[in-house]
Amino acid sequence: MPDPTVVSRYVKVRGYFRRGSTEGERQSARNILDRLEAENPGIEQEADRLEAMSQQPKPASAPAASSPKSPFAPFMDFDWGEAAAKAFDAARSFAQKAAAAEEGRQLADEVEDDLKITRNDTVHFVLKFRPEVLHQAKELNPLQREMFVQALHEVLEAHMTELFEAMDQDPD
Repeated sequence: MPDPTVVSRYVKVRGYFRRGSTEGERQSARNILDRLEAENPGIEQEADRLEAMSQQPKPASAPAASSPKSPFAPFMDFDWGEAAAKAFDAARSFAQKAAAAEEGRQLADEVEDDLKITRNDTVHFVLKFRPEVLHQAKELNPLQREMFVQALHEVLEAHMTELFEAMDQDPD
């Protein structure tokens, strides 16, 4: 069986022989074909087979499940630049929301709080809002307000924990 590269060359030269525009081109191609046929017995039949295969319609591609593919095939056509841009935008949006939410928490730090127990054992939780703090709280967006209220809940929770610990230590 002749070398596939020689068969491929033979097919190309035979094409020149068949389509040659001048008698000189066809004669040169015929001389090369004669030499290749003499040096490679059976090359003409291999060339015929190769041309027949190339002229046959290509079979439809098999379903993806039956064709062996690289495990990375789904990622080869993926637009990584667009994905990175979307990820960056999402991270930036999250960071902006987190920073904005922190403003609500910081405003809650300006509220004064106190726990008082009166002579008759009445417990008072006191939150003192300066007028400017109330005005700023009114201007917060919903997420910031949620963080503001959450921070005040945490203050109340800390006072309740302190009260219960004191009650557990006091036998009365």
